[in-house]
Amino acid sequence: MKDARILPEVVIYDATLTTGLPVGLSVTSGLNAMAHAVEALYAQDRNPISTLMAVEGLRAFRAALPEIIATPSDLTARAGGLYGAWLCGTVLGAVGMALHHKICHTLGGTFDTPHAETHAIMLPHTAAFNAVAVPELLQPVSEIFGDSVGGGLWDFAKSIGAPRALRDLGLTEADLDKASQVAVENPYWNPRSIDRQSIRALLQQAWEGRRPEN
Repeated sequence: MKDARILPEVVIYDATLTTGLPVGLSVTSGLNAMAHAVEALYAQDRNPISTLMAVEGLRAFRAALPEIIATPSDLTARAGGLYGAWLCGTVLGAVGMALHHKICHTLGGTFDTPHAETHAIMLPHTAAFNAVAVPELLQPVSEIFGDSVGGGLWDFAKSIGAPRALRDLGLTEADLDKASQVAVENPYWNPRSIDRQSIRALLQQAWEGRRPEN
């Protein structure tokens, strides 16, 4: 549901209220927000403003998350994280999401996997999958995180101690068959065509926690 009538009139971002947030939850929540920005880069209804905000949001988290880990009470780092959260949240409300969100909604809705951790694990793999089709749209991700799109995101997640394998969330390998089937039913628009076999392979890689090549 999207309608200007349900938007809040005021949102207050207070960095002092976030210093007690556990570092692990700060990390996975940041990666969850980054997923909104990555998908906004190739959204079907993207526009120049949403792209600028998505790129700036990724840069903000790239700078803030390592500092939050190093010094959780650092208000400058916490404020940087909130800045990134605002940017990424705004683009989520402005443009449509694609494969990444479909898979994460499938995993969370079907297997009750934790929301932020699921996004954190899947992001490098879904980004790598779509980078094959739209490398030029995802080039900012490579520029910000280095290396390939998926590889750079995976390396960043590793460097900040984020979970990287679906099996660590309690999913069994047998669950991947059902997940891939559900994911291709009523699919979201995506810049690269999908089928059950390709999604099953993507989920296998994420389940094992392997580093994407693309």
